[in-house]
Amino acid sequence: CTNSDPWGASGTEMSEIASKTYQHSSNMEIMGQIWLRMEDKSNWRHVYKALALLEYCIINGSPNVAAEARDRKFDLRAC
Repeated sequence: CTNSDPWGASGTEMSEIASKTYQHSSNMEIMGQIWLRMEDKSNWRHVYKALALLEYCIINGSPNVAAEARDRKFDLRAC
């Protein structure tokens, strides 16, 4: 979902990822990848797609996603 392709992820892919945020180990992996992609300032598409995926997961995923985003709001402002 956060690759360099010029098109965005499908709703099905994002929905599948959001549903996996309810599993602790998957949530840690997903959030780790999102934060890693947001730090990739050399490729704006990675940052943009990571933000889009984070927004989708906040709305449709585990409440832990929103809590982590709230805890890292200063990291989000740097994007």
